[in-house]
Amino acid sequence: MANAPAVLITGARAPVALDLARRFAAQGWRVHLADSVACRIAGWSHAVAARHRIAPARYAPAAYIADLNALVARQRIALLLPTCEEVFYLARYRHALPAQLDVLVDAFDTLRALHSKWHFLHLARAIDADVDVPDSMRVRSLKQARDWSGRAPLVLKPEYSRFGVHVRVHPHGLPGAAPPLPEQGDWVAQRYCAGEERCSYAVARDGVLLAHAVYRPRYRLQRSSSYYFDAAPAPQIERFTAQLVRSLRFSGHLSFDWIVSAQGRYSVIECNPRATSGLHLFAAADPLVAALDGSCRDPAAIVRPAPTRA
Repeated sequence: MANAPAVLITGARAPVALDLARRFAAQGWRVHLADSVACRIAGWSHAVAARHRIAPARYAPAAYIADLNALVARQRIALLLPTCEEVFYLARYRHALPAQLDVLVDAFDTLRALHSKWHFLHLARAIDADVDVPDSMRVRSLKQARDWSGRAPLVLKPEYSRFGVHVRVHPHGLPGAAPPLPEQGDWVAQRYCAGEERCSYAVARDGVLLAHAVYRPRYRLQRSSSYYFDAAPAPQIERFTAQLVRSLRFSGHLSFDWIVSAQGRYSVIECNPRATSGLHLFAAADPLVAALDGSCRDPAAIVRPAPTRA
């Protein structure tokens, strides 16, 4: 194993980190994990050569990058693979990491636009695909939201948020007694879309879609992450994703939230430029590692989970 290629997976607290560790180890990689907190889910796995405690990217970005550089040099890391929101720090400080290191991230400005619940919708509308994009408005107050929506059903969410934090769903319109919006930057008021939830997960490199999964969240932690889901293939979603990554020449993990109406129309709600639970749907034998490490870049060989996976 001393001469095996080494991958450093960050955001090691996430369940997807354990999944990735097992997949890379099965393909002969030396797997290292890094996070600023203890990572007991993935850290105790036999698939992991070592786990490393590093500085927190949010509170000490310079120390975070210094720790990563030391790890990369000491462990001869070939591929740095983020899983969660640390991707934004890796993108912003990519210039401070070794040029020869393969870091699966896109440009910071691209990630920020995708993560924005407002700017992403403009990107989505520019894609010539057979999906819907709900009308939305950027607001700072309930009055602005009410003036825009009237009595129509709507959803309110911070422009930059994750896991459904602070999201307000009003399927019967904005009530008169609704509490004020917290003063934490811009919010997005979005037309409420009735229907069933879908989520999608993708891997792309240099604008080529290499892996794709669509799934139906069966059980959720309130309105946050789903913990049981099953595959729900949707060609419309895959076409949209392929066109978007091609238009952006995107590289990295890419995930979307969707609503499918009773008439079968798909509405794209928001984007998460990171790994999500859809990764778990791929079988151990699926060549997901080849998509992630760049050894397979054939647009005609998209890796998809079996439609019966759950």
